Amino acid sequence: LSSLKELNLYSNKLEIFPESLCNLRSLEILHFSSNKLTEIPKEIGNLSSLKYLDLGINQIEQIPWTLGDLYSLEYLDLSANKIQNLPDSIGSLMSLKDLHLDNNKLTTLPDSIGNLSSLKSFFINSNKLTTLSDSIGNLKSLKSLGIGNNQLKTIPYTIGSLESLEYLSVGRNQLISVPNSFENLLKLKKLNLNNNQLSTFPIFIDKLTSWTENPFDLSPEDPSLIEISLGYNPFSEEASWKKKRRELKNKGIRV
Repeated sequence: LSSLKELNLYSNKLEIFPESLCNLRSLEILHFSSNKLTEIPKEIGNLSSLKYLDLGINQIEQIPWTLGDLYSLEYLDLSANKIQNLPDSIGSLMSLKDLHLDNNKLTTLPDSIGNLSSLKSFFINSNKLTTLSDSIGNLKSLKSLGIGNNQLKTIPYTIGSLESLEYLSVGRNQLISVPNSFENLLKLKKLNLNNNQLSTFPIFIDKLTSWTENPFDLSPEDPSLIEISLGYNPFSEEASWKKKRRELKNKGIRV
């Protein structure tokens, strides 16, 4: 089995991650979702060729520091577990493109998360996040970010530095306002801000939906926003919000 490249062990009732698997140095793809794992052996760091690792839908509470030794890893799914914190070493996964952490018990993220320069998709919905590290603004390759259904009251200003971002979901949090730096997200196509505590219409949306005067000018600066979700916020001026909604719809934007 020393030359094995792909191993599928999903949807069993496995309670233990066999340490012997960690000797498969040629393994590139490992499916281990929908089992009953409670922990991952530290020896997992020996899987130096691993590119795809799915450990979703288990009962894992802690992630070993050695996970950061998987330098070839491009896809990591740890969703639907019981993880409360991440090791700083996760910032060493420089090849990582997709990170799924939905449905865990995370209250914060390590600053090292900002080192994941190759990351394109990052989903951490349905956790217990109360803050986000400013370092998230360093994820310049990020195209999709899902941080909905948490306990966030603020969003770091640095999120406006995510120049490649196309999809952003911050719905179902406790946001009273959002930073005006959002106006720099000129590639944003879909934005979800529903079910928060916004009382005033976000100013930055006017900029993201303002097209150049020349309709034939297709410069890269033209905003690309096509869908906004702002429902279930306690807007103080209902009439003003309805007017804004009509204006957005007239521009062809789904609201």
